[in-house]
Amino acid sequence: NLSRGVIAPATVAQAARAAIGPACDALAGLLDARASSLSTKRALTLSLTVTGLVVAAWFAGGVWWRTTSDVGAALRAVTAIADGDRTDHPLPSGRDELGDLGRSVAITRIRLADQATELAASQAAREEELRLRLESQAAAEREVRDRAQTIIDQTADCVGQELQSVIEQVAAVRGAA
Repeated sequence: NLSRGVIAPATVAQAARAAIGPACDALAGLLDARASSLSTKRALTLSLTVTGLVVAAWFAGGVWWRTTSDVGAALRAVTAIADGDRTDHPLPSGRDELGDLGRSVAITRIRLADQATELAASQAAREEELRLRLESQAAAEREVRDRAQTIIDQTADCVGQELQSVIEQVAAVRGAA
């Protein structure tokens, strides 16, 4: 068949079948290896993704809990100050905005306590000044009363002496009459 220059289609088909079988087997092996590799990578990717989600959820829960507790502590401290309670209350102490808020509330509480102490001292000084003024006024009133009583007593003595003199003169006029 080769001597005529013609290739028989059956021979070509048979040769192609013989070559395709091992090539298909090799491709199937390569595809199986690739699928197995992808399956392993998929499992690894899936497990890393789930682990990442769990860690992210744990961190999110921690941030939520910390934020909630810090906001609650700051709110309780500010409410206590608004109610006039200047005792120490737990405050947020982190290095974030809530920690800054906690430090500001603590400074405010200290300043309010200092102002309350200053007000109490000022009020005590005013009360002492008022007490001294009242004592001074009471002493001045006593002195005025004592002077008035002295003047009344002197006036009564003078009137009494004048009456005695009038009585003596009336008696003398009567005796002369």
